[in-house]
Amino acid sequence: MISSRLDHRRFNEPPGQPSVMGGRGFTLIEILVVMTLITTLMTLMVMLVGSMLGTARTAATRATVFKIHQMLEERRDAFGRYQLQRVQINTAITILRSSGLNDRQSRQLAPVVARKLIFKIALPQNHGEKSLSNTNTVSAADSSELLYWNLTNGNTFGVPNESDSRFSATELGDTDADGLIELLDGWGQPLRFFRWPTRLVRPAGPGQVIQNGHLVRARLLLGDGSIDRFSHDPDDDPLGRFGQWIQAQGSEAVYHTPSTWHATLVLSAGPDGMVGLYEPHDTANLGHLANPNGRDDAIYDNITNHNIPIGAN
Repeated sequence: MISSRLDHRRFNEPPGQPSVMGGRGFTLIEILVVMTLITTLMTLMVMLVGSMLGTARTAATRATVFKIHQMLEERRDAFGRYQLQRVQINTAITILRSSGLNDRQSRQLAPVVARKLIFKIALPQNHGEKSLSNTNTVSAADSSELLYWNLTNGNTFGVPNESDSRFSATELGDTDADGLIELLDGWGQPLRFFRWPTRLVRPAGPGQVIQNGHLVRARLLLGDGSIDRFSHDPDDDPLGRFGQWIQAQGSEAVYHTPSTWHATLVLSAGPDGMVGLYEPHDTANLGHLANPNGRDDAIYDNITNHNIPIGAN
């Protein structure tokens, strides 16, 4: 009789009421709410981890770029103290005479031209200027390979070459698998190296008036400065004779855009992997002078040795 009464009570309870015999199950709506909450939490966690990784990679890249900047500055300082040899001056005089200058003009300009040529030989930025190996694969890694070679084997003008121990395992790699070591950023991509990034300032070449848009781009990658600053070649003589000579030649193939500020530029493309400039090996498009490729939107996240606080000039 007791069992019969319990069964009668269970089957006659009002609909929607919990059974006195046990807890009710989850409804479909409750399950969906819980799943939504879990998905949201997972999304937030992924975003947080991604942000932390991005910050860590940016910090690592800045540290690498600044370290390289210091190494290059040591060489630039040593080069500034370098005394030209007579044979180097005579080579420059020969070049200037063959371009049409008279003897007096050639001798006046020879020291500037000689130093430009020595600096170019000491800091090659593509395999057309210095071939490291016949196995080289032409790629975006070329200037990075040359930069590593410059720092470890190049002409230091009396400053000791760097050893591999100065770089961590994550800073070195071979992204194009050609057997040549490259310097990498925090995203595992090769750094770019520009010896004379003058087309970044004057994209249309010699004689172009520097517009505000050019100035904004130059400041993003080369550090703060006025139009007057960017309109001056720091290596030219006070009369600007080198700039006048280059402009008269009508070519930037051997040297760089005249009357334009420059300093060695080490660049990471940042998280998007896009440089916004022609590659240093793309001499057909004056990439060796950091010529913009029309993708200005790509340069905003670039990290260089001049736009990081501790490395700015």
